[in-house]
Amino acid sequence: MRKTGKQTDKLIQENIAQSQSMAESVRETARFAAAMEVTAKSLEITADASKRAADASCQSVDSLRQQMRAWLTVIIGGGVPQQREKDLKFDARPLILNTGLTPARNVRYQIKAAILPVPLPDDFDFSLPEKGLADGGNIIGTHQNAQMMAVVDDYIPDEEVNDLKIGKGRSLYSWGTVTYDDVFGASHKTQFCQQFTWLPDGSVFCYYTPGHNDVD
Repeated sequence: MRKTGKQTDKLIQENIAQSQSMAESVRETARFAAAMEVTAKSLEITADASKRAADASCQSVDSLRQQMRAWLTVIIGGGVPQQREKDLKFDARPLILNTGLTPARNVRYQIKAAILPVPLPDDFDFSLPEKGLADGGNIIGTHQNAQMMAVVDDYIPDEEVNDLKIGKGRSLYSWGTVTYDDVFGASHKTQFCQQFTWLPDGSVFCYYTPGHNDVD
């Protein structure tokens, strides 16, 4: 009986040791699970931060492209008044100017000139010829310009030339579009319409027609 009692005590001690080991194992498992939860949250935060950083980087690239791309605008250039004795009709010569920081490629334009009322009717048709100089292509470097030209279809009575030069009743107008590609591969279009007048010293002064001067 004494021997049996010792064996029973030994079994009890072994069971107690196993229970303690199991309890420690359970605690380790709980600690591991808690650590994994913290790690998962950390990874989630890192992934979210990476996504925000990637989005910000894309926005920065787009913003940089907008800053660096070519921007073509149409500014006042020159013009020639009618001089029948020299076979000259009224013509308009606006300038295309690249105000951007990189060259504009494949530059094409369509332009038309006509003698029209002042002001232009609200429903005026800004139609353009289907073919012409727009069939060509050009490169305009940074802060460089290129001249356009359009001649009116016919002469006006010579006695009306002086009034037209100062925009009295009618005036010379030119309008059109400029299309081009930037160095990043995007295509753009500029539209313009200008009214031409002549100052007493013979220099040309232009007005930008409201609602028809824009660039994308």
